[in-house]
Amino acid sequence: MHRNQNSDIMICLSGLVGFLLVLTTEARVGNSSELKFCSETEQCLLFDLICKTEEYEVRHYDSVKWVSTNETSFFMEFAAMKAFRRLYEYITGANDQGKKIEMTAPVLVKMPDKNFWQMGVYTMSFLLPAEYQINPPKPY
Repeated sequence: MHRNQNSDIMICLSGLVGFLLVLTTEARVGNSSELKFCSETEQCLLFDLICKTEEYEVRHYDSVKWVSTNETSFFMEFAAMKAFRRLYEYITGANDQGKKIEMTAPVLVKMPDKNFWQMGVYTMSFLLPAEYQINPPKPY
């Protein structure tokens, strides 16, 4: 069993090295029908599968652009509500181009490293759709 795990790791590493040699710099946001688990939005963050075992997958995600906002709070739930509202305003037209932007997946929340009784800065990010990856509208 130990030898199979080492073999799996070597195969994955070989695949990763080979993949990195042919990497492009284009963002990978696209049709959500390409992913079984992404069904709530039309576009999702896409990835290249490097290798897969019964226990894990090794994936490569290209660089992509996100729109993000910070919110300071004691609790993630309060910060997330305020941050989501701010980002929602941006995608519904509160941007320098007045563009309505489709929702994509995933939505990320970066959690602060803090104790329960301390304030922390939470960062929420929306993935920008493929058509806005090169020239995203600026927020107001």
